[in-house]
Amino acid sequence: MSSVLSSFVMVILSPDRPGLVERIASVVAEHDGNWLESHLSTTADSFGGIIHISLPTDRVESLKTALRSLPVEGLELLIRTSETSKPSPAGSMVEISLVGNDRPGIVSRISECDRVRNRIQQRAHGR
Repeated sequence: MSSVLSSFVMVILSPDRPGLVERIASVVAEHDGNWLESHLSTTADSFGGIIHISLPTDRVESLKTALRSLPVEGLELLIRTSETSKPSPAGSMVEISLVGNDRPGIVSRISECDRVRNRIQQRAHGR
């Protein structure tokens, strides 16, 4: 086994199926991979995930092959090399839950408010 580690970010989109995350985690573990960080979600009967993993460099190609061979109909997978094998630095996380009538542009408006808040914080910290 190689002692040199490679870091990857996987993006997964699939119909939501019971056991899907377990299958993916098993394949990663079988290839001596380390699941560093992830953001997983389901919506409209679909599953989406962004997963940061590291694994020995000599296991990379076999991991990609094994993941692409999973017997999950409709599974879409993107694997991209990451610059770091460390999880994202700790920081403040904001979770927003909104309930209300839908209207075009609502996500854009919320994102704009967050962008303005970030600019104000950067100015306050002299950046």
